[in-house]
Amino acid sequence: MTTLELDLAVSSNGQLIVSHEPWFNTTICTLEGTTYDENTPLYSLTTAQIAAVDCGTKGNPDFPNQATQALGKPTLRRVVAYADSVARAMSRSLPNYNIEIKSKSDYDGTYTPPVREFVRLVRHEISDLGIESRATVQSFDRRALRELHNQDSTLRTAYLSVSPLSAKREILDLGFTPDVYSPYHLSLRPETVEELHEMGVLVIPWTVNDVTRMSTLMRWGVDGLITDYPDRLAGVL
Repeated sequence: MTTLELDLAVSSNGQLIVSHEPWFNTTICTLEGTTYDENTPLYSLTTAQIAAVDCGTKGNPDFPNQATQALGKPTLRRVVAYADSVARAMSRSLPNYNIEIKSKSDYDGTYTPPVREFVRLVRHEISDLGIESRATVQSFDRRALRELHNQDSTLRTAYLSVSPLSAKREILDLGFTPDVYSPYHLSLRPETVEELHEMGVLVIPWTVNDVTRMSTLMRWGVDGLITDYPDRLAGVL
């Protein structure tokens, strides 16, 4: 329970937006009364236009215990400022940030800026916010990780993987050794954890919501877990 995981999109005026998709998911966002639809790229809208769309009142049906509230998609800067202020008010350690670049070649220039520009925006924002020591940049997109490594090799990186056939081969194909390897938890095997640790790579699988599975992975020696339910993880530790 040390880290906030945040997915990023980009507005038309170059601001980093916290959003799972680079568009409005109509399951949670209210588009009635707007000229947008679920195919409207956030990259085509300004920060103000994005923030004006309510993506909090409906709530997410996958999380029925979630408290709903009228809220637009925030900027990364706003989330970091708020989270840090809450931590200070509670006399707790400032949180770490696991920041995902949600880029794909199919998105380039339409749903997101070209990957080099996307990476540049993320790198500069991390620097401006002064969270370099508390930030890890993750992505499924090898292009983004390579570009970040080329632009600033001092930033921590995490390689997200859906279904690794060989974690070692994936890292070799990446071209450099990331700080963290984050596979889908059901694809992970104990021997893979051992192999990655021998390479000096931390293993943090996603998204582990089952308590029994949490316990199993911890026995295997993983270095952390990404979960939607940190309260469940607290009961395992």
